Amino acid sequence: MDLKQPLSPLISQDAATAEEVPSIDIHHPCYPTPLLNFPALDDGGADYNLVFYACCILVGNAWFPVNARAYLTLTPDPSNPIPISADGILREKKYWLHLPGWSDKGKFFYTTTYT
Repeated sequence: MDLKQPLSPLISQDAATAEEVPSIDIHHPCYPTPLLNFPALDDGGADYNLVFYACCILVGNAWFPVNARAYLTLTPDPSNPIPISADGILREKKYWLHLPGWSDKGKFFYTTTYT
């Protein structure tokens, strides 16, 4: 069986420091530090589906049913969910994660460790 050649890195090893690679933070509306951080390697942003499903896993697989689905906003205010852009890339530097029925009450639970 012939093996394929390895892919070249998306960024050079010299540029692979946190200061030089832009990133996107996902925040809980009640806490100051980010829940998740994604490198902005997809055309200057992060893929919406990757971010969305990672957030859903963090808050207990909250992608189903639709009326209880987690969503993202550009501010801690839960009233304006962001639409998915045509190319599916998130380009802002900060987003906030919300859960219907919880975000208006304040803190909601999320998983901090996986074993």
